[in-house]
Amino acid sequence: MAGRKASTHIRTGDFGLSVGKPEKKHIAKWQYVTLQDVATLATGQTPSRKMNNYWDGNIPWMAIGDAGRHDGGVIMDTKEHITQEGLNNSAAKILPKGTVCLSRSAASIGYAVILGKKMATNQGFVNWICSNLLEPRFLQSLLLAERRFLYSIAEGSAHKTIYFPEAKAFNIALPPLAEQKRIVAKLDSLFSHLKNIKIHLANIPQLLEKFRQAILTQAVTGKLTDSSFQFVKLSKAVKFIGGGTPSKAVANY
Repeated sequence: MAGRKASTHIRTGDFGLSVGKPEKKHIAKWQYVTLQDVATLATGQTPSRKMNNYWDGNIPWMAIGDAGRHDGGVIMDTKEHITQEGLNNSAAKILPKGTVCLSRSAASIGYAVILGKKMATNQGFVNWICSNLLEPRFLQSLLLAERRFLYSIAEGSAHKTIYFPEAKAFNIALPPLAEQKRIVAKLDSLFSHLKNIKIHLANIPQLLEKFRQAILTQAVTGKLTDSSFQFVKLSKAVKFIGGGTPSKAVANY
């Protein structure tokens, strides 16, 4: 990718992402490789908003809002679409299915989304087209785990951004492809269990209310204590005590 050269500073993340190649070995003994050696770096752009014929076409165009709604997942469609003319007259590019898109600006730094079909993006992303040495889901998982580190390498006072010299210098601790696939499969299994737990937890208030109602029903029908009872006037079972309002005319009341 043209433009400014890769950063020469070395900064190491928490789990296997770094800017520059770190000197220390990864905890799992995986080798660090330059991300650009196993994936192609690309970006996007916003076609001119002044040109109506650039918009409302049939090319999905991902913006930050789309990424936020699909963070950690796969995106199949976008809120806005551009035309072929809009694509031709901007730096936006059609990215292939499986591209890993990382948002790089402001409060949205660290959204990681995989394209579920061909589409373009705006300039708020660094996009990685993975080679056959890198499983997209593994890269996405690593980027999600390193969100704190990603925010720490962003620069700018009012508007923090991960600039391309840093992205070009990304290194990742890369296990063999078979191991990447096993890790992704294990994550799928664990997240599936987590989803089921979340569904069950969401049902707990409703279950507790049903249980409470059942207890109350048992109590007022005599079944809670299995003792017989009969209907009586309430006045025979309790003593009524009335209330009253002290005189408003007497201040010390």
